[in-house]
Amino acid sequence: MGYGSIVHEWTMVWKVNLMPRVLKYRHEWVVQGNYGSRWEDVTAADDWRGAKSYLRDYDVNETQYPHRVVHRRIRIEPEKHLIPRVELFRSGRKKYHW
Repeated sequence: MGYGSIVHEWTMVWKVNLMPRVLKYRHEWVVQGNYGSRWEDVTAADDWRGAKSYLRDYDVNETQYPHRVVHRRIRIEPEKHLIPRVELFRSGRKKYHW
């Protein structure tokens, strides 16, 4: 009998995530233009494609000034009523209360 005939049954317990992931940041892409003194925010978009199209428009219409796209993460303040209270049972299992 070789080692290949021995069948090992492994049971793996996966942690089930009961709560959806709470986002901490909102992503924003900002188009900036340098009009002589410093970089100034011109407009903003929620996705890269929108910011890229805005950048293209500004580059076509204002050729004398340089423009760029900057990515920012804006912190989302959590609302108090959306944060669940967590109680622990004696077995260590968590119970969520809304």
